[in-house]
Amino acid sequence: MIAAMPPRPSSTFHLPAHLVNQVGTNLGRPVSLNLSKAEHSKLRTLPMDQKLATLAGVFTLGEPVQHKCVLVIDDLYQSGVSAWSLAKFLKAQGAREVYALACVKSWSDTDNV
Repeated sequence: MIAAMPPRPSSTFHLPAHLVNQVGTNLGRPVSLNLSKAEHSKLRTLPMDQKLATLAGVFTLGEPVQHKCVLVIDDLYQSGVSAWSLAKFLKAQGAREVYALACVKSWSDTDNV
């Protein structure tokens, strides 16, 4: 399964969803996952423990992923905490493997996980 990192509900444009749709078009197959994220505060300036606490419980899944391998596409890798938190969530939902692919790495963050 290929899925976009879910956007914050307040987002008006979400590059990862666009990228996933393009991958699906190029592969000639559906690639979405019914995955969402609740609104939460910005993570950029928070220390790592607060980033993790902020993302605890924000993801929801509307379809089974048991025994599936999931590739999550995101537009930015800053600290890695969003991808790590989503992977942990998907694994808890039964995903066999979870991988993340980010298109850009932020140069300014030093708390990479």
